[in-house]
Order: sequence, then structure tokens, then C-alpha cells
Amino acid sequence: MLAELRASKPEIKVLMVTGGMTDEATLRVMEAVASGVFVKHSNPDQIVAAIHRVADGEIWLDARGVRSLIAARKVQKERMEQARDLTSRQSEVLRCILDGPTNKEIPWNLKASESAFKDDSDKGSTL
Repeated sequence: MLAELRASKPEIKVLMVTGGMTDEATLRVMEAVASGVFVKHSNPDQIVAAIHRVADGEIWLDARGVRSLIAARKVQKERMEQARDLTSRQSEVLRCILDGPTNKEIPWNLKASESAFKDDSDKGSTL
């Protein structure tokens, strides 16, 4: 919903008021549309400051929000580091599949039997 709002009205400024969000949700909201996240349990004077900053085109995040963004980025980085690269054969299979051949053509293009390809693809592995 927020992404649709941003797409239809790119000039809109959004201050998300929440009772709390996960670190990853905070990151997604800030990346997608929000100009700020305000936790409703914060000091009431801060909401006025947050509204003014966002209205002026600035970003609003309190210390909790900043910590949340840092933690979410750290998790993203760790996940990326844990992701393994494809083997050369896996890359070859993926390229072949993405080229759009039929299921019968894929094993032919990969110089493999149709049954071996089907068995391996059913198991989620590659030839």
C-alpha cells in the first residue's frame, strides 16, 4: 500500500507512527516510502518535531530508529555473506533455463538425459 502511495504521489511525505516494528520492517518502510518512523511511546514533544522535519523534506528517526536500521542492515549483510556462489554447472543450468527452452530441450542443451534432469530437478539439485 505504501509503495503504491509513493508511486501515485511521489511528492508525498510519510511519517510512520507505530507502536513498534521489527528492524527489517523499519528498513523496508524507510526504503520504500517513509520519511520517518515515530514510535508512539516516545516523548509527545518529539512528534511535533518529527512532523516539522518530515514536512520540511528531512528524515526523522529517533535513536531507536537509527539502531533499528543499523541492525537490519547488519542482518542483510550477514545474509549476503552467507549466500554461496553458484557452481559453474549450476550457472550453466540456470542460464539454460532462463533462455526459455522447453523441459525436453533443457537436458538436450545441457548434454544430459531427460530422466537425469527430471530426477535432479525434482530433488532441487542440478546436474
